[in-house]
Amino acid sequence: MYWQCGNGIRCETFTKLQNLSADILGSPDFPQSALDKGISPTRIYKALYERYSQLLFAYAPDRAHAITSLETKLLRAMDTTGCFGVLEKFLGQSLLWRREREPLERIGSSLQTRRVPSWSWMAYVGSISYFDVAMDDVDWADLDSPFQSESYLGEPRNSIIASAQGFDREKVVELFYDLNVNTDRSDQACVVIGTAKQRSKVFYLMIVAPIGELTAAEGERMERIGISFAQGDEVFLSGTMKRRIEIW
Repeated sequence: MYWQCGNGIRCETFTKLQNLSADILGSPDFPQSALDKGISPTRIYKALYERYSQLLFAYAPDRAHAITSLETKLLRAMDTTGCFGVLEKFLGQSLLWRREREPLERIGSSLQTRRVPSWSWMAYVGSISYFDVAMDDVDWADLDSPFQSESYLGEPRNSIIASAQGFDREKVVELFYDLNVNTDRSDQACVVIGTAKQRSKVFYLMIVAPIGELTAAEGERMERIGISFAQGDEVFLSGTMKRRIEIW
């Protein structure tokens, strides 16, 4: 027989057991209790969001709202801002999420009171995990965060402003598309989220494509369609210029 509370797990022999997931998520004083135990902030938010992404909702649009109070506590304890499962202080890291074994399913925008942006996993139904990338091991790109300015409604802007360029899909090490239908899109571009410091020219890339009928040459409004990493400059198509885009 086992008992669990905010102070840990014990069995009938009164032996105290260790469980990292319970240490992070099992305390009523989450997330401060985990921080006080020396667990890193990135391990805390990753554990929370990976676990939450596995839950099923009878009404899919509730996915982005049911966690609001817990997310508010998380942001306050980590002294940062954020929304939709992405944190300002760890912007690059928290954007490096990927689907698990099964492709995700996009939640219809007509069902949402406020459209969840494509760069957030909360816009989809399905389980996610994160690239195992340490904060200090990467030179993070200078992205224009959606949390640094507000819309006219006083809410965070839904778009990330970044630089995009063409890339060769044959040269990436691994590529995870969020939806199966994204695989065959011919108008794809990439945004560099970060570059590894120690490993030679390893790039972490968000894969994007134009919204609606716009082509990559015409439109600056894009959406995330996947995530990838590549090694070497040859992944970037020669002769293509970087251009500023908005990721919605």
